[in-house]
Amino acid sequence: RLFGEPGAEETWFSDDMAIEEYDPTKTLNVGRAEISFAPTVHYVPCWAIRVGGGDSPDLVYTADTGPAANLGTFGRGGGVLVAEAALLEPGAEPMETRGHLTAAEAAALANETGASTLVLTHIWEELEPARFVERAASIFRGRLELARPGVSVSW
Repeated sequence: RLFGEPGAEETWFSDDMAIEEYDPTKTLNVGRAEISFAPTVHYVPCWAIRVGGGDSPDLVYTADTGPAANLGTFGRGGGVLVAEAALLEPGAEPMETRGHLTAAEAAALANETGASTLVLTHIWEELEPARFVERAASIFRGRLELARPGVSVSW
């Protein structure tokens, strides 16, 4: 069943998925995975996610966030950082309330956390993603990937 089918909009998630709320102040266990959360700075409530519990370093996902979220401590020691980088330049919005990272800020966060791999995501195709990768690569020296269909990252 497709999301765009007439009449499917209202119940698509509830018909096809088991949806449960979580308490972002507590660790969530799914199988062997331990998932923890940190609040981000965004226009609506949003949470960064850290997935660990195995023998390898954790995966950290920034979710939508601005630089004022200070996710460095939350992500420290993670092996893979999946970071939204919706902006090439910060624009006029104050850093304290801005809800997205630049590619350079995502790269700096990867350095701060000690990540060995940075995956840039939340980049609009019409904004020339190669420019975002280039900007991040000038700051981050580890493995750098652009989130696209078919990209696989092991950690």
